[in-house]
Order: sequence, then structure tokens, then C-alpha cells
Amino acid sequence: MDILFCDRCRESIPDADLDAGRAVRVGGRIYHVACAFRRALPGPGRVALFVLVLLTAGAATYAVVRVLQRDAARPADDAPAAWSKTLKDELAALHRDIQASLDRERVALHQDLDAAVAKARDDVSKEQVAALEAQAKQMKEYVEGWTKTHIQRFEMDEAKLAEIAAWMKEIRDLAARLQSEPPGTPPGTPAGAVAGATPAPSPPPAPEPAAPPESDTRPPTEPAPAPLDAEAQRRHDEEVAKWVALLKDANPSVAYSAAYKLKLLKDPKSVPPIVETLKTQKDFWVRAECATALGAIKSPDAVPALIEALEDKEQYVFASASDALVKITGQDFKNFVLDPSRKERKAYKDQWTKWWKDNEGLVRQRLGQPVAPPK
Repeated sequence: MDILFCDRCRESIPDADLDAGRAVRVGGRIYHVACAFRRALPGPGRVALFVLVLLTAGAATYAVVRVLQRDAARPADDAPAAWSKTLKDELAALHRDIQASLDRERVALHQDLDAAVAKARDDVSKEQVAALEAQAKQMKEYVEGWTKTHIQRFEMDEAKLAEIAAWMKEIRDLAARLQSEPPGTPPGTPAGAVAGATPAPSPPPAPEPAAPPESDTRPPTEPAPAPLDAEAQRRHDEEVAKWVALLKDANPSVAYSAAYKLKLLKDPKSVPPIVETLKTQKDFWVRAECATALGAIKSPDAVPALIEALEDKEQYVFASASDALVKITGQDFKNFVLDPSRKERKAYKDQWTKWWKDNEGLVRQRLGQPVAPPK
């Protein structure tokens, strides 16, 4: 008799226990019936094993009962050897049936598991592909937006450089004319005039009233722009509103482009948001372009903010604010220094503050922009 051991409790299991149904074989392992029950109970994954153990125990019990009943009905003269052989044959057949059923269940479970794993792999692959496509799309949109904003920034810089180049050309032409004129030649003398020629007699010019020092010397008034028709005005207002909203964009390139566009539109309604951006924007290129835009719009309401910008630590903002003040007021102080010290900046700002206090009314009258009444 072979002595086997339970794969759970490690106790011995004689062949007689297998034949009597007190032990069972499950998936190549041998268990006591009680151990098989305990192994099947812990989780839902072992329900099939639990059911098979029940079926095995029930089948074994049924086989034993049938054999006993048949043996009880046999005549008393049957030989014990024949009875034992018949019982063993029936138990062996029952064992083969149970083993075949277990094999089929195992194969079915493996097939279901393989199908579930394949499906999960396909689902995960689809999710990963979708996630990668979404990330690629997002990266493409970011790169396109970044490229567009920087191209706009470069275009604005090119336009600014063109303006500076034109301004430098005017300065060079003026310097060349001044150098070509003989000393003592009055301004405005034609270049072909002969030096030393006796001018034709002319009546003395009428005396002009002396202008106060450092006062507004521009014409009394400037012509107002031609009014737009209703449709053009609507499009203009929409354009102004769009660029005013973009002044608050977190991207400095977008804010710079907005200031540049508002400079071209020259709408006085855009002055308050441009002034706010001049005061709060961290990017000095945007601040400088806001100062330039205020100078192009020529709004007296922007003068106090431009005077404050004269103390900006960035030289480019200081120069842009100074140029804007000259364009709005017509006043050009001769003590302007391109790269002033802090003390010189303070003195220059105080000079502008005092001048604006004395001449604000004249500038507003010339520009036709009186002070708005209090609300």
C-alpha cells in the first residue's frame, strides 16, 4: 500500500482513504476532504474547486452506498474477491470521470484567463495610444502657439527697428545739413545761397510776442481725424476691444503685440488699459511699447503715468516715455540724457512734473481733450 501525504496539512493519506472517499485528488494534488473544503473556502477564486470537491465527495459516497446496496442484495455465497474487484473497478471509473471533469474545467479556466488577459492588453494598448495621441496633439498646439506669438513678437521688433532706423536717418540728414551750412547762416537759408551776397532790402519783420520759456510751442489746435461710417466704426471698436483684452495676457509676446496694435489704432478709449499695463507689466519691452503707444495716441490723460515712467529702471522704458511726452506736449527739454543716473532721472521727472502743472490746460486746449468731468 502506497502512503501519500495531504498537500495542505502534510498528514499521511493511505490508498484506502482515496478509495473510501476520505481523500481526493484535485489538479495533481491530494487533499483530505476537510482540507479540500478549507482550501476552497477563503476566496471567490476557489469556488470551482470547492464545488468539485463537493461533487467528488458526493459521487464517492453515492458509489459506496450503491455498492453496499448491491452487495446486500447479492447471495451469501458470492466470493469476497469478486466483490472487492468490482468495487475497485467502479471506484477507478468514478475517479477517471472526476479527473476528466477537473481537466476540462482547468482547460476552460485557462482559456477564459487567456482571453481576459488578451482583452486587458488590448484595452491598455488602446488607452496608451489615445493618451499618446492626446499628448502629441497638445504639444503640437503648444509649439504652434509658441511659434506664432514669437513670430508676432519678431515682426513687432522689426517694425520698431524700422522706426528707429528712420528716426536715425532724419537725425543724420539734419546733422549733415547743419554741417554744410556756413557759420552764422540763419536756419532755413537755401543751400545754394551765395555766402556774402547782399540780400534784397525787405521791411523789418513785425515784432512777435515773446513766448514764455519752456512753454507749449505747437499750433493752437490739431485737426481732428475724419469720422468713420457706422460699419467702419463698429469694426474699429471690435478691434480695439480685442487688443485691449489681450493686453492682460500672461504671455509677454501677446501683450507686446496688443500694445503695438493699439498704437496703430490710436483710439483714446484704449488709454486707461494701456496706462494700467505700463504700471503693472513685468516685461520691460511691453512697458516700453505701452509708452510708445500712449505717445502715438496723444492723450493728455496719459501724461502723469508717462512722467512716473521716467523713473523706470530700464533705459528703454525711460527713453520711450520721454519720447511719448514730447509727442503729446510738444515740449522738448534740452537736458535730456540718453543714459541718466538716478539723480538725473529724478531731476528730469521733477522738471516734467512742474511743466505739466503749469501747461496742462494749454496742451488739452490744443489737442481738444478737456479734463473729463467728475462722475
